[in-house]
Amino acid sequence: MEMDRIIELRAITNLLYEKKQIKGLMFGDMGVSLICHSLFQITGDACLEKQCIEIANQYLPSEIDDTDFAVYFATSFACGFTGIYSALSILAEEGVGDENLRLLDLDVFEEYIYEHILASTIHSDWSLLHGVTGQLYYLTCCRELTNAMKISLLSHVSSVFGCTDAIEPFRKEKGDLNVSWTHGVTGFLMTIWRCYKSLVTGLDQTRTVLLNLLSRLQDYIAVRLNTADFDGLDVMTLKKDLMVCACLTNLAFESGLSLQRMGEILAYAEILLKTFANNPLYTMNLGQDSGLSGVIECIRTLYKYANTKNFSVWFDYYHDILCQRFLDLDSEKYISNGTLLNGSCGVLLTILHPKIEEDPAWRKLFLY
Repeated sequence: MEMDRIIELRAITNLLYEKKQIKGLMFGDMGVSLICHSLFQITGDACLEKQCIEIANQYLPSEIDDTDFAVYFATSFACGFTGIYSALSILAEEGVGDENLRLLDLDVFEEYIYEHILASTIHSDWSLLHGVTGQLYYLTCCRELTNAMKISLLSHVSSVFGCTDAIEPFRKEKGDLNVSWTHGVTGFLMTIWRCYKSLVTGLDQTRTVLLNLLSRLQDYIAVRLNTADFDGLDVMTLKKDLMVCACLTNLAFESGLSLQRMGEILAYAEILLKTFANNPLYTMNLGQDSGLSGVIECIRTLYKYANTKNFSVWFDYYHDILCQRFLDLDSEKYISNGTLLNGSCGVLLTILHPKIEEDPAWRKLFLY
């Protein structure tokens, strides 16, 4: 990356750092910490690492007076400690130069969250941002989570979703399938697979649930491919569908699960990308959740597993648009929405990694 561009991104990061956002991952200051770390890796600037550590240290047990962390923080992945400590785990794995962070006791909430998940039912909130899925993701980051605990968690989840209609928690009010990664089946499926693949031996019951959900998502893509009115789809729907394509491609190649309709999935992804390109309005939203940054990261995942030149071309095309549109904003717009989920923090992280082959650790937080 050119030095002028790095200096420009560094200045934007300083603005976000000085703003002092609220606590949290998707809507708070952990996004700034992740950006500081990424910029430090690129530049070697010790001031950036110091800023990253300063934010992270706010969440260390020694800095919190109230020892009841479950009361001090909400549990949600979006704003609570499950998201915060998942991000801290990634920073620790990345070797951030702070002894306290490397020694962070990530199982501080383990028993609390473990029991909470085991008490969940099919009527619980299973979303990634606010529900059980985010809590399960957090537990996969715990270094001391035993194989037996993973098995009991997956056995419970499998029994809950092994009922007559396992897709019920992800139905919208009108009965349609919610496929989003934030609140729907895609985020749940990716998190369950993350936990499942970490087992020494698999669970047939969990595999059955995975295959069932995969089949539902394949059917969804097949229907969309044949019946969708692409001119009438809004940008959020397009991004959700692209995320499903990335999710299915990921699971097909990484898990060894058979996807007979992989050609349909990749073809649908191409149609979605062409639709974005043909309508400038679709690229006005730059964020990770339903905007251009998220589209680019989906393309990165599709390329990683499908490895076709077409996706490399699309990546370069959209990355250039993202940089141009973001850097044309004035400073007030940078900091008016600095969040990781749909604001400047998420955009900056994508801009900082302009090569399609790159796979920075922070992408795990978006389940890419």
